[in-house]
Amino acid sequence: LLSQAALPLRSPRTTQPQGSCQSLNRVVLQRLMAPQQVRHGTRGPSEAQRRSWLLRSGAVESKDNAIQGAQNGVFDEVFQAELEQLFLWRRDVRRFKRDPVDPKALETMLLHASVAPSVGNSQPWRYVMVEDKERRQKVRENFKEANAEALADFKGEKAKKYASLKLSGLDDAPIHLAVFCDRQTGIGHGLGRRTMPETLDYSVVGSIMQLWLSGRAMGVGVGWVSIIDPQSVTEILDVPEDWKLIGYLCIGYPVEEHLDPELVRFEW
Repeated sequence: LLSQAALPLRSPRTTQPQGSCQSLNRVVLQRLMAPQQVRHGTRGPSEAQRRSWLLRSGAVESKDNAIQGAQNGVFDEVFQAELEQLFLWRRDVRRFKRDPVDPKALETMLLHASVAPSVGNSQPWRYVMVEDKERRQKVRENFKEANAEALADFKGEKAKKYASLKLSGLDDAPIHLAVFCDRQTGIGHGLGRRTMPETLDYSVVGSIMQLWLSGRAMGVGVGWVSIIDPQSVTEILDVPEDWKLIGYLCIGYPVEEHLDPELVRFEW
């Protein structure tokens, strides 16, 4: 199963086709298509676009309520100190327990990711949950090939050190989340990106960081796998051609907690 999430800040309440909703016990996303995301000049969404998912309307409402319920944007010193601890304890996790992640925690993480800043309020992030075992295996194989090529760049002791590092949590992480940038999104009407189109990609990175910090606050670890071929992974996941892969995330509860980064701990 591939479930995709793209959540505009205040998503329109569209009518959902009967029978299109998946069980929320295991998948916290609901099949829904935002009208703004349909390409102009086309007869309608493609089959891949039809698989686009938005957070269920209840999550949209809870997000709106959270925004309105903020205490006038004023945060005391206690909160500031706790926020600093959150920043310091955020780690790139590679060692995961196989225990399933609480669906409410994942929903909250996606909710927080969806309120990230974006150029022209374009909100170009597209989150794809990879649950299909065959596709996951293909991503693992792609990682192994890319990792072997990376290892060949090192010699001697550095090569031995590289080979000893654990560089992904693909085998154990219960959640695989691929994050794309929709470079053809009509949301925002192109404002702010005419001279710097790469700001669309940067917007997605900001969204990922908010998801990362949100997860860390709830004890959920995130690991960003970059040793993959982005074009191959895009084809494996069968998403629209104009979606650019920004990150492939492993998500789950960490085996261990460390204040220092793993690469520092293993003297890379």
